[in-house]
Amino acid sequence: MDFLNLAKALARSPRQLYAICKRDDGLPNDEGTTLNAIFKALRDVGVSELAHCPNDIHLPKNQYRDAARITPAALIDASKNRTGSWAFLSNVTLDVVKRAIWQNQAVILLIYCDNGFFGTTTPTFKEKSYGHFVVAYGYDEDGVYVADSTEATSAFSYKYIPRAAFDNGFIRQGATAVNIPNWQLIGLTSPNAVKRFVLTQLITLYTQVLKGRP
Repeated sequence: MDFLNLAKALARSPRQLYAICKRDDGLPNDEGTTLNAIFKALRDVGVSELAHCPNDIHLPKNQYRDAARITPAALIDASKNRTGSWAFLSNVTLDVVKRAIWQNQAVILLIYCDNGFFGTTTPTFKEKSYGHFVVAYGYDEDGVYVADSTEATSAFSYKYIPRAAFDNGFIRQGATAVNIPNWQLIGLTSPNAVKRFVLTQLITLYTQVLKGRP
């Protein structure tokens, strides 16, 4: 979303987001969390850049998820990147997820998977052993491309989920949020500057439409 809205590639911290979710989701004895908790954390707290809260997956789990270890600087940075409202997909077929990606750029999916999902870019789906979150960001005719922050190496962080996984019930839930661009990152520091920017964009778009008419 950062890249598409701001033309900036900013690595953000899954650890910081997860720690906020575990602080607030009401599931203290469960390693997982919920889609509702994720989007609430994104709306209310935001997510910091990775440098403020490194994603050290080798930490003991009780430390990795400890929100008290998130620095004030990370929380301040997170507050600059918050999303708006969110919606659950009523049906998680491949076509529905593709349409949501097209409309809102990214969709968080809760999937079933097994050990065949990890350590590869082309996972297999044989057993519904685990629940796992991934971010769907692209698609083709036969599947979706997802990012997985839990891999120890970036070589396996981007994966492909084929249509068969959808058809066989491996995709449990999906949800998407309205992203609010960080206007300060593109040099807009006042409400009037934002208004002028939006108006200019609308005028440009309108002019392009007119030029396209016969």
